[in-house]
Amino acid sequence: MKSLFVLSTCLLLLSFQSVKSQALKLDERNGFKSIKLGDNLEKYFNSLSEEKQISEDKLVSYIYSPSNRELYNVFDFTFDEITLFFSTVSNKLIGISLFKKYAAMNNSGHYKSALDGTSTLIDNFDALLDNTSVKFANDKDGSVGATWTGLKLFMKLTTSYQGLNVGSESEILIFNRAFLKSKFESGF
Repeated sequence: MKSLFVLSTCLLLLSFQSVKSQALKLDERNGFKSIKLGDNLEKYFNSLSEEKQISEDKLVSYIYSPSNRELYNVFDFTFDEITLFFSTVSNKLIGISLFKKYAAMNNSGHYKSALDGTSTLIDNFDALLDNTSVKFANDKDGSVGATWTGLKLFMKLTTSYQGLNVGSESEILIFNRAFLKSKFESGF
């Protein structure tokens, strides 16, 4: 009986260490490619447009148009738009969004293309981050995706069906967990 307790305790400790190791892989990246959370607004200022204030969250978002076109690529997929979210208090980067629109077709082929892309992206992120995703599907709005949670960062990949004549869209969100935590705590 004692050996069973020791064995189960060791397995539990190893699983905690594994989770910590996996979380650190996401946190090590601290953003997306050369875009790093915590960067100052000034670093990106010359490549920003379309400011949108999100006052209740003390955020401002900008469309980011980098000269390095490689920043639009995630593995083998090219995204259409990058949005950066900055704190209006500190002017620090606290979130990144990569957005891809799948054009409408006469059938729902755009959704299948989007789902296939999402499946491949989840597999690639899982390989990079040690299979740490939590997958989800929402039948009400036709969205599917996965989340990855580090100690400092939260990442979410979502693909949603917008309609037969509208198309589908995919989005990758990378946010500072401390910001998200304070946002949710203020509303609870």
